[in-house]
Amino acid sequence: MRREAILPPPERIAPLAAGFSALVVGAAGLPTLGLTPALLAIAAAGFATTWLASTATRLSGGRTDDPASAPAADDDVHEQTETKAGEEEPDRPSGTEPPPFNHALTQHFGVYDQLFARASRDTASVTSETEAAAYNIMMSLRAVDIAMSDLLSFLDSSGSNTRVIEIVEETDRQLVTNRNLIAAFLESRDRDIEECRVRLEDVETATDQLSGLVGGIRDIARRTNLLALNAAIEAARAGEFGAGFGVVASEVKQLSQASDQAATRINEGLMTLRGSIRENLTTLVSHRIAGERVELGKISTAISDLTENMERLISHQRDTLVKVQDESARIAQPVVELMASIQFQDVTRQRLEHLETIFAAARHNLDALGNAAQSTGELPDLDEFAAVANADGPSPPRKLVVGGGDEIELF
Repeated sequence: MRREAILPPPERIAPLAAGFSALVVGAAGLPTLGLTPALLAIAAAGFATTWLASTATRLSGGRTDDPASAPAADDDVHEQTETKAGEEEPDRPSGTEPPPFNHALTQHFGVYDQLFARASRDTASVTSETEAAAYNIMMSLRAVDIAMSDLLSFLDSSGSNTRVIEIVEETDRQLVTNRNLIAAFLESRDRDIEECRVRLEDVETATDQLSGLVGGIRDIARRTNLLALNAAIEAARAGEFGAGFGVVASEVKQLSQASDQAATRINEGLMTLRGSIRENLTTLVSHRIAGERVELGKISTAISDLTENMERLISHQRDTLVKVQDESARIAQPVVELMASIQFQDVTRQRLEHLETIFAAARHNLDALGNAAQSTGELPDLDEFAAVANADGPSPPRKLVVGGGDEIELF
């Protein structure tokens, strides 16, 4: 839309356009300056807008031919400032209609009011979201710090490394003790075997002695048999004259006594042998069983202690792993929330880029106004500039999820 205007003197419009351009250029640099300069720039822009509106009113009053009609012109400028760009104005009497250039300039100022209001809303939204996201980040980091502190405190209080080393050393000592007990038990068994061998040799010696006695008994029996044979021969020869039978009978009697004595000694030897064997076996078995019972008891106790130490070690490690797992789960959730909150940075960048686009359009429009005031007498297209100023931009305010936090957005 092109407008023909009755132009006021250029020396009155050029400073006005230049001052407004300086304000817009300063606002265009806000993304690199931060939020605090942004608020100051918005306040300055509002002040500048008010000043420009009053200047437009003065310009309108200066171009009216009838001085008495100046107040009416001021009221018309004020009403046109509140009129939205692109709307048709109601019919006015020909005597009260303002000059075309002042009317168009007032419409441009109205669009600038909308622009700065939009910039104020977007900046306030960016500020609010930035503060909320920063607070969420701080709280998440604090939760992570608390969880890590608890984990480190648990590890320090439990002394996991020292405790594990102590348990391993105690286990190693128990194993060494068990090996020593087993070696001692084997040595004791070897001594018992040697003792049994010696006692068995004693039994063999006693048996050999008894064998000699048995040989003597057999010799006596053989002699007795020969004497009896001789007695029988002599008795057969002598007939009535058996005087020799007395001698034979005497020898048989002596041999009989010797046989009795030998049998008695054999019996005593056998009894002694039996007692010796019984004593040896009893001593060997009883002492060996008692010794083995004691040694096996020591081994059992050592194995029980070793098992208990291993159970304590496993329990300690299990508690440590459970604690680490729980703390890791506690740390994971704040990290996810932190990742969601950090995305506000991209939203802020898109908002500020959109504001830069709006301010660039305003700067271009002001340049066109300055050129129109100085040379051509034509105003730039107001509808196109109003569309740019009222556009929503690439990044509307973020929605909230049911849980109360910001939903995660991917860019």
